[in-house]
Amino acid sequence: MTDWTEYLRHFVEEGFNEDGIVELLGSKPDSESILLVQQIIDDAKDLINSLEQAPESLSDAAKGMKNRILHSPSELENIRARYNAMLVARAPWIRAAEEMRDQWSMEGRSIELAAWLRRLGSVDHNSPKETMAIVQAIKDVAPRNEVRKCIENLETKQRERELILQNMMNILERKGWDLQFSKGATLAQRFEEAANWLELEDRIDAVEDRILGFRNRRPNAADVGLEIISKARKNGDSKSIQELEHAVNDEILDIQESNNHIDAKIQHWTELGLTIYDDLNELQPSKILTQEELWEIETNFEQKEILWASVVKNSESLRIMLVEAELEIPPWLGRVDSNEQMIEMLQELEQDKEELVKSVNFEILEWKKIGLNIEFIESSDASLWEKSEDLDLLRPLAEAANILLESIELLDSSIDNERIEEIREGVIHDWHNHDSMQFETNEIEKISRRQERHLAMLFQRAEDLSIDVSKSNKWTLAEFENKIYDAEINRDREEEREVNRKLEKKAKENLEKVVTKSNKITTQQNHNEKTDENHWIENTTADGKKFYFNKQTKESTWEKPIFMPIIEVKTVESVEETKEEIVHDESQEVAEILDQVSSVNLEIELKDENPPLISNEEEQYLKNYLGIIGEDPLAVESSRPRDLRVQRLLRLIPLIESEFNNDERLELANTLEPLMKNIEKWVRVRSEHRRCWESSEGLIAQMDRLQNILNDVPGPGIQLPIGFDDRPLPKSKDGIIREINKISNEGLVSVSGGIKAL
Repeated sequence: MTDWTEYLRHFVEEGFNEDGIVELLGSKPDSESILLVQQIIDDAKDLINSLEQAPESLSDAAKGMKNRILHSPSELENIRARYNAMLVARAPWIRAAEEMRDQWSMEGRSIELAAWLRRLGSVDHNSPKETMAIVQAIKDVAPRNEVRKCIENLETKQRERELILQNMMNILERKGWDLQFSKGATLAQRFEEAANWLELEDRIDAVEDRILGFRNRRPNAADVGLEIISKARKNGDSKSIQELEHAVNDEILDIQESNNHIDAKIQHWTELGLTIYDDLNELQPSKILTQEELWEIETNFEQKEILWASVVKNSESLRIMLVEAELEIPPWLGRVDSNEQMIEMLQELEQDKEELVKSVNFEILEWKKIGLNIEFIESSDASLWEKSEDLDLLRPLAEAANILLESIELLDSSIDNERIEEIREGVIHDWHNHDSMQFETNEIEKISRRQERHLAMLFQRAEDLSIDVSKSNKWTLAEFENKIYDAEINRDREEEREVNRKLEKKAKENLEKVVTKSNKITTQQNHNEKTDENHWIENTTADGKKFYFNKQTKESTWEKPIFMPIIEVKTVESVEETKEEIVHDESQEVAEILDQVSSVNLEIELKDENPPLISNEEEQYLKNYLGIIGEDPLAVESSRPRDLRVQRLLRLIPLIESEFNNDERLELANTLEPLMKNIEKWVRVRSEHRRCWESSEGLIAQMDRLQNILNDVPGPGIQLPIGFDDRPLPKSKDGIIREINKISNEGLVSVSGGIKAL
């Protein structure tokens, strides 16, 4: 601290200002800073010595510079530079006058020289040619007129330069410049300053044009740059302009990068299907955006991208929904300015979709409630609209399936339960398959028809057994069968025998009547032969009443005789025919009565004997041959149309089993054996020809297989008559025997040729 104070005191004693020394030393002086200050003080002393020896024309300026150095030694270098510039700027004619002062004095022209120097004091010496002419005139101690002419030439040149300088300043003023030349500056210095200002103005113009080029794009940055330019035109700060030039370059580069980024983003969103500008198309995929558009995008870029992302999302969602709904895609889809319209349409489609979902789910639930299998619908990958269209196609099948299920409920499940359940499962699982539905419909019709036939047979049997069927609508078929079985067991056989006796008696009485009528006809015929010449005629009385008169016997009568004249009376042949008709009618009536009596007797005998059911393969010849052991023949018959001979046999089998004993059944089987062999051979020849013969199966299965093939490929000869047997069944044992004999004798067909119709 002591050393520093000593140095400070020493410098002050040498004439330097204490504050200036403190400024050089700093707040924390050290040995290095003291040495640096010492060096500066030594340099300042040298410059002060030079200033004290300055030319007389520079003495005032030199004194000012000396005082400035003593007050602020830190400005040493600036003062040195200014002094050197002053030395350089010193007019050359002054040096020439100092050199030639003695010659001018010797010629008594020293006062004139001083006057010329005073006149030249206001003239700039930067015109080389004119300046050198004056210097040469002074050195030559030229005559007055010559010196005047040189000075006037220089003054003229200076006025021209001043005019040029004024024009330069006018240009700067028009640009907004408001500067003053340096105090005491010469014309040359002012020219230099003005030239520097014009050069700076050129730079300002260039940077200003660039700023104005992006003012609409970056208005804030542009305003700052223009403010710097305005200040520079008032203070001539070239450094700020230089910094501004760098800043403008950086700003333009940033704008270019931003433009590239915006173009890339626009291209990206355009590739995603976005239409940002109307004039973007395939022929002009890019657009030169205005600065306003770029500025608007740049300042709100995040919001823009959020909007564009929303538009792309809405466009994609709307496109998907339109494609799924098979609706036309509007031309404005993907346009930024149509976002609200897209949102509105999306909301409408979503509402429609929601309603469609409810409708589809409701319909599926309804189908599920009635028991239909809908797994294939629920597991489908189809869109909602496709699923709705599928439901439209499935709806008629579902309605048909519902009707079939209701029809199945109407079937009597007490019999055929297993088959009914199979059909029900088929309808539930395959209801959407048209062919399956048609098949199940046919099966339901077959079962329904078979049950109707069975019910009709039960009603017929109930009528025969005098069973009260007033409540039969509440009975199942199985219950109906049980009631008939109970009635069969519990019926009064004595009463039936009494009925049988009455029927036999009535039959005898009817037979006697027939014989009596036949005798009368014979007697009348004999009488007619005897009276062959008698002729009756028909006459009318005055009051219009008819009477009959015999011309030969002269007999008359109001009643028409049995035998009329030839024209009106029946001939012998007619009488014979009448007799035959009467006999036939009466005989038929008697035969029917006898059949009823025989039927009752047979039933009584069979019930009394209570024959055992067929229990072995030999006794069940027909069932075994047909391949239906353990099956209901009536169910087999109603299952499908087939050869009417076989259909008839199937319907006769229950009657044969119920009306005949074992021996009689075997006898009937032997009677039918030629027919069965004939049918089998006929089927076998055609089956082997079509390679579909299976010897291990029964005749029914073999016939069904062949029939399926013949339906598509007609075989040789005339196709067998097929269908369902609807003819009435015989009501008596004799009727059954006659039916069997008829089928056996007349049912044979040619194996290789045509067939004989039944």
